[in-house]
Amino acid sequence: MKRTLNKAVAEHIGKEVQIEGWLHKKRLLGGLTFINVRDRSGLIQVVVKDKEEVEKLRGMQIGTVLAVTGIVKDEPRAPGGAEIHDPKLEVMVPVTEEPPIEIDKPIDHKPDNMDTLFEYRVLNLRNLQEQKIFKIRASLLRYIRNFLNEHDFIEINTPKLLAGATEGGA
Repeated sequence: MKRTLNKAVAEHIGKEVQIEGWLHKKRLLGGLTFINVRDRSGLIQVVVKDKEEVEKLRGMQIGTVLAVTGIVKDEPRAPGGAEIHDPKLEVMVPVTEEPPIEIDKPIDHKPDNMDTLFEYRVLNLRNLQEQKIFKIRASLLRYIRNFLNEHDFIEINTPKLLAGATEGGA
């Protein structure tokens, strides 16, 4: 089965899809387990009822890489307007240790927390709020590049010129 990105899941109501991504959040509510799976396009909610499938998630932390195959149901309250039911879960890369940064909550940028943020920057960049900064920057750069191309500017990439001596001494 071909992988579907999370942003396109709502287009497949009533059909079986396969998604792959990171475990973003896990909630237990009245005998049901709800998980949010994140890929590069966003979040999708998965409803897990089968005890065998829930057992696969035992001890798994946020960031676990999952492949999920299930039926898409319309659910306006879910992220993306749809959710996956009757899933078959495959844990592709288990994460069993609790991460030092909570990527599903806003990041605290206080000075006493900066050492942790810099040391675990790769985790920090997985936070959806932090990613918005890069999406805005990429859109702005795309707009500027398109404007300059439309006005016949020529893009050049020059070598880096340094005022001081370099490692090679040249």
